[in-house]
Amino acid sequence: MLNKEELYCLAQHYNSFLEQAKREEKANWGEPCEKCKYGIECYCERKHPIYLDMEKKLPIKISHFSNE
Repeated sequence: MLNKEELYCLAQHYNSFLEQAKREEKANWGEPCEKCKYGIECYCERKHPIYLDMEKKLPIKISHFSNE
């Protein structure tokens, strides 16, 4: 089960990808992270982004698509 931070992360990425798709843009993995309320904590303090834990619980790896 996803925790509160992971659900927030997943929702932010989903919404961002949806809006990018509507504009027929390539998915930008970093865009939702730039505006994330957990940004400093996620990357600077934890040095372990939330999505790494979240993806272990999902059937698909979202970050796989970040370099395409």
